Amino acid sequence: HAHYQHQGPDPYLVQLVLELRGALDLARLRRALDALLARHASLRTAFVQDRLGRPLQLVLARCTMPWLHHDLRELAPAERAAHAASLEAQDLHTRFALERAPLMRATLLVLGPDEHRLLLSQHHALGDGWSGPLLFDDLVRLYRHDGRPEALEPPPSLREYLAWLQAQDREGARSGWAQ
Repeated sequence: HAHYQHQGPDPYLVQLVLELRGALDLARLRRALDALLARHASLRTAFVQDRLGRPLQLVLARCTMPWLHHDLRELAPAERAAHAASLEAQDLHTRFALERAPLMRATLLVLGPDEHRLLLSQHHALGDGWSGPLLFDDLVRLYRHDGRPEALEPPPSLREYLAWLQAQDREGARSGWAQ
């Protein structure tokens, strides 16, 4: 569906807005975001079409999190709030190119010395409401461990999941859903 509509808001763009209070180490946050991509192969996925128009899922070996940083501390409170709202809306209306991974980005708004807003935006093809809390938990743990993946248990294997999915009875599933 994402290939059919190219104008206006993308209904498959999901934006999570996190209000962060307290000291924040920006370099550590960036390392944690990159480590999140390194940890989960599904977040390094792009979608292309072959010569017959069939969709193909490509998983990059590595990539970094697209990152924007806006320091709004010097603005007056009303101007800061308006500019932050404008940046959030702009991010929400910036589409992803499905053929370029990652289909996820981070934007940090610095609102005060101990007040930050992190926008985590992704294409819905990467995950849903069930996977969001798991990824957020991993991000927090990676931040606590300075982006060191060895501090966390290994994640489930995307390759093994896709192999399992391919082995499932498609006709049985279609029949079950039809009933």
